[in-house]
Amino acid sequence: MTGVTDVNEDTVLYRARLHRLLFLRPFLWILLGLVLLAVVWGWPSLAPRFMPDAPPGPLTEPYIWLPLGLGGLLLVWGLFRLVTHLGRVGTTEMIVTPRKVVFRSGFFSRQTIEMVNSKIETVQVDQSFLGRIFDYGTIVITGTGGSLEPIAMIAHPRRLQQAIRAE
Repeated sequence: MTGVTDVNEDTVLYRARLHRLLFLRPFLWILLGLVLLAVVWGWPSLAPRFMPDAPPGPLTEPYIWLPLGLGGLLLVWGLFRLVTHLGRVGTTEMIVTPRKVVFRSGFFSRQTIEMVNSKIETVQVDQSFLGRIFDYGTIVITGTGGSLEPIAMIAHPRRLQQAIRAE
């Protein structure tokens, strides 16, 4: 995504964000929790089919508390991970300008790393098989004085690499 906005007197050539596939695991935790809670909710109609000798009532059996507790725990865990990932995606970006590359992350504590384009030696992109299919990967920028830490789950890492190399 190219833009023409100014950031510290520089024109933004490319702005990279984290990939939306980052939300897959939280959604799977939430889905599993909801499935277990649906089993507990539907237990009065399911129990006679699978256990004909069971007494009536949704919560009369002691083992029904296991899927109830586990489902609730998985649902809460998935919602927590979803909120943390939303915060991470909303506060992480990598900006390429004609003079430098800027990496920003964090909400309460902010981390900003700037590297001048003339000091960049290599731009490494690592993509797994699924990363190539869904177009995400890890990018590492190595400069003369060190390197940026690997930034995982970047959307369109090849475009970012090309934007950095174009300068």
